[in-house]
Amino acid sequence: MPIQCRHCEDAPCAKVCPVKAIEIKDQMVQINEGLCIGCKMCALACPFGCIEIQGTRAPSVEEVGLVNSHLIPLLAGEIGQKTIATKCDLCSFTEGGPTCVQVCPTKALKEVKGEEIERLSKLKRGANTIRAVSILRSGR
Repeated sequence: MPIQCRHCEDAPCAKVCPVKAIEIKDQMVQINEGLCIGCKMCALACPFGCIEIQGTRAPSVEEVGLVNSHLIPLLAGEIGQKTIATKCDLCSFTEGGPTCVQVCPTKALKEVKGEEIERLSKLKRGANTIRAVSILRSGR
């Protein structure tokens, strides 16, 4: 399971990106994989370890949009591969929601929205308060 991005307000990953491939849009930290040069600065700066550097096929000069084709080797990692930063965004680009939830064979995963998270947090805090009071009363 990927580590979830917390979409930091100050986005240290975006601050260190030398090519501005990471930006905040719609209150989400988003990576433009097409701009990423695979420098790994964002992965080092992420306080939660959410960003992974992975290999993909090497782009053509036309895809990258570089006028200076001699720069292509700087973008490539292994032969035929370009390294790019990736992170899990819960498949925000798909209509059906997170793919991991859809394909989980045991249905152990489910998507929880903001209101539900707050409701569950209140329940958990309430249960912990009751448990703490019980311990204090019993003198344990």
